[in-house]
Amino acid sequence: MIFSSVDKFHKSVIGAVAEGTTLRLRLCLPSDCVSAAFINLTYNGQTKKLPLYLDGVYWQIDLPFYSPGIYLYNFEYYNNGSAFLYQLYMGDNFEAVPCAYGPKWQQTVYSADYTTPDAFKKGVVYQIFPDRFYNSGTKKDNPFTDRYIADWNDPVAFSQDGSSKRQLNNDYYCGDLKGIEQKLDYIKSLGASVIYINPIFEAHSNHRYNTADYKKIDPLLGDENDFTSLCNAAHKMGIKIVLDGVFSHTGSDSIYFNLEGRYEGGAYNDEASPYRDWYTFGTNKFYHSWWGIKTLPEVNEMSSFCEYICGDNGILEYWLERGADGFRLDVADELPDEFIKRLRKKIKSINPNALLLGEVWEDASNKESYNTRRQFLYGKELDSVTNYVFKNAVIDFCLYGDAHTFKHRIAQVVQNYPKCSLDCAFNLLGTHDTERILTRLGGVSCDGRSREWQSKMTLSTEQYKKGVSLLKIAAVLNYTLPGMPLLYYGDEVGVEGYSDPFNRAPYPWGKEDNQLLQHFQKLGELRYLASPLDSGRYKELYFNKGCAVFAREDKTHVLVVAVNAGNDRQELQLAALKLNPKHLYGAEAKNGKLTLDAKDFSIHLIKKVNRRKS
Repeated sequence: MIFSSVDKFHKSVIGAVAEGTTLRLRLCLPSDCVSAAFINLTYNGQTKKLPLYLDGVYWQIDLPFYSPGIYLYNFEYYNNGSAFLYQLYMGDNFEAVPCAYGPKWQQTVYSADYTTPDAFKKGVVYQIFPDRFYNSGTKKDNPFTDRYIADWNDPVAFSQDGSSKRQLNNDYYCGDLKGIEQKLDYIKSLGASVIYINPIFEAHSNHRYNTADYKKIDPLLGDENDFTSLCNAAHKMGIKIVLDGVFSHTGSDSIYFNLEGRYEGGAYNDEASPYRDWYTFGTNKFYHSWWGIKTLPEVNEMSSFCEYICGDNGILEYWLERGADGFRLDVADELPDEFIKRLRKKIKSINPNALLLGEVWEDASNKESYNTRRQFLYGKELDSVTNYVFKNAVIDFCLYGDAHTFKHRIAQVVQNYPKCSLDCAFNLLGTHDTERILTRLGGVSCDGRSREWQSKMTLSTEQYKKGVSLLKIAAVLNYTLPGMPLLYYGDEVGVEGYSDPFNRAPYPWGKEDNQLLQHFQKLGELRYLASPLDSGRYKELYFNKGCAVFAREDKTHVLVVAVNAGNDRQELQLAALKLNPKHLYGAEAKNGKLTLDAKDFSIHLIKKVNRRKS
């Protein structure tokens, strides 16, 4: 190869680096016919052309990186004229290929003091949509008579015709905080070390992303005492609580805006309202709203809103002091960098070990929004992000078995993200914003389909069987790749459903798929038994013919994971599995030989041997 960014011969440090690091980059170009070589390095829109020097038969450069950010580079050399080297997919690797144009290499540089909380690198994240998880039976006051109280076994409402009180987002099943507390033993049995809860503050829809009052628990979920009790009980079991921070917009039906007149005052009706500068108004009471949705007026984050959220005695401090262990930021790419920096500064001043996670659907290291390269992972903003890039790669691999593409999609994130950030990324297969993973893997696509169509669709016996088979191998990958596996409530017991609102059905207590549940419990157990899964280094071993084999390695152990997403049995000879491996789960290797049936997997743990020098 001329150059490979994943080979230490060509690049002295693989992946993202801290500021102040000097990298040695080396090109293998024939010195007898190449007269000069250069690197074109782009940072903050400015490109510098720097010469490489000839060291024997190699062209190389020692390149210091002094400032955090994203650096893009390609190479140029002279051989009877100028030629360029770009990163192209050749054979089994992305290599430097002479061509007129192509993708550049990326080098992520982060702050030297960038750290993330270790407590969010072990175990499993369990995500709960609180209205639909468990109803404790506790009697609650419901001051809002316009809500429809549903029976736990009722299908979710999707109508928007206004013909009855039961409409989309207005059916409440009365899952509550006490219900989560009562099910902590069950949640712990899944290996959970973190519970991420969708919004819990007072709001006038069952998803509660249209906040009405940041300082009140929604009355159908309980009250402040219930929240504190849940946090205390969870902490005793070693479980952290992460809340949903919805700071890009509020509800129009809120104490802050009050379009509907449910409350007193409010920015819409009162120009003297203390919340008036949160919003942008035009003539005839026009106001900016999130994606044009009038029930979600957009806030100006750097107005007095910033002090309300981040200031002394603000919202962050209020809930952290009552037991929260961090926040997941809704639509983080629509929040200003400066606002996210203020959020981080405040959260870490209260609890340095609290988590600040952002919802980002793309590669967060090079994400651009509103014509700006975002600074999410430079060390002054987020600890990490929701890892939709892994999600899409895992699902596509399980469905189509393209091991080469899977390898490179995973490698891209592993190289681009700072390791401390990748280690606590929330790796998901499904959430409240996506189809249920079982339906996605076993069913037909719902793209372009109406909610009426989706409401009538369930998996056939064969589709369910296919979905479970694929979900098992998808979960193995999700639980063993770098990061924290996120399990969306009910996925572990076979809950089906297409997109919103059908992906938010109540948990089917007493009707679980126990075989699937045992699979997730076993994987959750492995998250504690296999130390490399905390933050062990990721290493590619074999990607071919529908098989993906990789290792996670720390100072004491190597975990070898093999998944066959293909349709044929595969026999693999793996040198690592000749080293007296301990079989943990799935197919068992014999004398280094591993036989994997279609849609099968294998997990082995190898203890390193300390060899003393004589």
